[in-house]
Amino acid sequence: MSASKCWQLQSIPLTLNRIEGVYPVRPPLPAVGGYEGVGEVLSVGSAVKHFSPGDWVIPSPPSSGMWQTYTVKEESVWHKISKDSPVEYAATITVNPLTSLRMLQDFVTLNSGDCIVQNGATSIVGQCIIQLARLRGIHSINIIRDRAGSDEAKEMLKRLGADEVFTESQLEVKNIKDLLTNLPEPALGFNCVGGNSASLVLKFLRHGGTMVTYGGMSKKPITVSTSSFIFKDLSLRGFWLQKLMNPDKVNESRNMIDHLLCLAREGKLKYEMELVSFDDFSYGIG
Repeated sequence: MSASKCWQLQSIPLTLNRIEGVYPVRPPLPAVGGYEGVGEVLSVGSAVKHFSPGDWVIPSPPSSGMWQTYTVKEESVWHKISKDSPVEYAATITVNPLTSLRMLQDFVTLNSGDCIVQNGATSIVGQCIIQLARLRGIHSINIIRDRAGSDEAKEMLKRLGADEVFTESQLEVKNIKDLLTNLPEPALGFNCVGGNSASLVLKFLRHGGTMVTYGGMSKKPITVSTSSFIFKDLSLRGFWLQKLMNPDKVNESRNMIDHLLCLAREGKLKYEMELVSFDDFSYGIG
């Protein structure tokens, strides 16, 4: 067993949903919240072979209990990472960025020149999808909410590599594909909102396209027209990262995490974060 001091935490919505019992995975009570973070090894047991005091580690697969200053867990829980990694990325790499990477490769074979479409594009998953797709030569169409600051949000996503960014109201036209000029019809779409926003993703998809749902922030159901199923032969899939956290997939996931952290160190993967002092932790949660 090894003891670690936790430094930084993230994925507040995910952790709060787990506390609320929304997710069908519940740790035995009493339990400590927090699903991801980065820590420094303080001491190791006599049987520990792969860690030394001073190492940086993250829980992989992610595990509950990161909202505490110190924790003791089995050696197999921890994954050692490079100490050159930016600490805020080390603390947040195992859920949202890993979700983005897996969704881009697990459902549809995409090649350079292909296109994807997504809603919730300003989320961390959305920002990562834009950049990871761009690195592979894949174009992205991005949908955001109508809100104050939407113009600034569009510019931010364009700087990350987004090809097109639309607000939902801009897509209230008869044929939204007329808005596209040089982009192919997307083969793959991502939905984390539901409701009308999910319907907009479906409208963009080409014949035989696939929409992957990984969230439902609007708490509204997905409605699909009969013609979309019959005449476009669309497929609807779901993604939950927890299903890929089986023991036999740990090494695969850790290799992906190392790849993502390498991109972060090289400045090729960025996402907006608000850093909050531990003294103001309640502000960060609220």
